[in-house]
Amino acid sequence: SEEGAKQGGACYKDSQTSTTICDWSSLWTQIPSPYENLPGSEDDVVLSPSTPIILHISDSVSINSLHITQSATLSVSTAAVLNIAKGINVSETSTLYIEGKLTVAQSTTVYGSLTVAVGGVHTGAVNITDNAILTTGNPLRASSETTPAQLVINADSEIRGAANFGSNSLLKVTQSAGLRSYTPLYVHGDVHIENNASITVLVKTGGYVQVKGAITVDGNLTTPLLYNYGTLQGSGVINGSIYNAGVASPGKVGSVDTIVITADLDISDSEEGTLFIDIEADDTYDRWVILGTCYLGGILYGNLFNGYQPATNLQFLVLTYKNAVGSLAQVTSSRDYSSDVSSFTEFSATSTNTQTTFTVINQITLNSAFFIFFFTGLVFLSLPAILFL
Repeated sequence: SEEGAKQGGACYKDSQTSTTICDWSSLWTQIPSPYENLPGSEDDVVLSPSTPIILHISDSVSINSLHITQSATLSVSTAAVLNIAKGINVSETSTLYIEGKLTVAQSTTVYGSLTVAVGGVHTGAVNITDNAILTTGNPLRASSETTPAQLVINADSEIRGAANFGSNSLLKVTQSAGLRSYTPLYVHGDVHIENNASITVLVKTGGYVQVKGAITVDGNLTTPLLYNYGTLQGSGVINGSIYNAGVASPGKVGSVDTIVITADLDISDSEEGTLFIDIEADDTYDRWVILGTCYLGGILYGNLFNGYQPATNLQFLVLTYKNAVGSLAQVTSSRDYSSDVSSFTEFSATSTNTQTTFTVINQITLNSAFFIFFFTGLVFLSLPAILFL
């Protein structure tokens, strides 16, 4: 059933499936670009050499499907773009490295390793588009030294092997996609769960660890426990418990929103854990809704913005919970320099068994004229000493 080589490549027509199968190992080699006789959009490409193959041309290459087998390695270099219509299968001991851009329209199964821009200095990106599935059985890694290594999930996908997202990586789950992980997730970069999208970590112990970087939950995050040592923000729902030893804020710092936690919130770390409360107006401020127990501690930080100056004794209901353990270690607030008026608001926090309330206890306002007078006075008083010297 073989039809022989096509344009110098080892291609043949499969008599049972009527698809064209090409082994392009003789063409995708480490030779100067441009390559000749690259596969086309109807080709099903099989890579099975023992030596690494590097695609490093600047043009896009589109193929029908890709199967990497027998310990083969395919690297998509910085300037290269590889579009695959049907999907990828990376067998055990085989490897796919992405430093350029890979777009997959249908199912992707990785039993070997999928690595996005590890050690690279340019953006690596994997886009799993509509109706595609990402299934990983072995390590999934994403990291880069400069511009973000991106893994974009637009359709339901699974991670079954170890997953590690490096310091300059971006994992984005968009549209109504759901990413299910059967292994704990360790993230040093950024994660964004958009509206109607979700990440579910299906493990009995551990869960999701935000080592540094920021996780933005505007959709749903389900995990037994979220360890936050970086930044947690968003307006979605977290199905599980949170241990916060970083910074956590509904919405983003400088915007007002509400975040819901269906289990417990532990902010007992008195030195590192900070909850941000953005306050823009008397009835416009951040709210934390905790359906389980709140383990109080750490720092509660009131952040005034847009020139807002609350009246003394005004109260803000900032945390609600089923019950509480412990007490807050510190309450602090910001200065607002957004106009020619500098304001400093002192808060106290009162916690009951079901809620925590901010109360304004002091409002100090200093306008720019005061600062001019103050610093002019300092200079004037210092003149004798300066002249004496």
